[in-house]
Amino acid sequence: MLFAIVAGVAAGWISAVSMIENYGFEAAAGQPQWKERRNATDHPAAPYAFGYFINQGQVPPPLTSRHFVRSTDDEGHQLRNECLYELSGMMPAARRWSMGVAGADGAAATLGAGEAIYEADGSVNIFLSEMPVPGNRLMLPHQGTPLVSLTIHDPQEGDKPLALPGIKRVRC
Repeated sequence: MLFAIVAGVAAGWISAVSMIENYGFEAAAGQPQWKERRNATDHPAAPYAFGYFINQGQVPPPLTSRHFVRSTDDEGHQLRNECLYELSGMMPAARRWSMGVAGADGAAATLGAGEAIYEADGSVNIFLSEMPVPGNRLMLPHQGTPLVSLTIHDPQEGDKPLALPGIKRVRC
């Protein structure tokens, strides 16, 4: 009897952790490198999305925000710490956006809409690198696979597909 209870609790815990980590990520329309964490209350993955952010030690974004992540460049190659990448493009029209890069140790570098330097056409270029570079930069972690996250707060397009910036490898 005790074994059945312990096995049931363990199976429940393992399935909950698995669901929190994996359920609710969907490829962004037309941009499969970006995965969207669905946290809208009408989406079945909402409780798992909130659990994901809480497990990461983060406050979940508001329900009107959209959260995207990726760990590959535009060619589909895994991001590597020793490389230099350029994230560039227009940010979706929104109240604001915030971006971060995290690694295995959980440390994160962040950049927000109010801190970024914009090009004359309104686009943004952000370098992802361990070493300093001029302009906008997010420091890549020293360990683990870098994970880039982008949160669009109150996008004007609502539930429509958003055009997100690309990530190109400059050099390794």
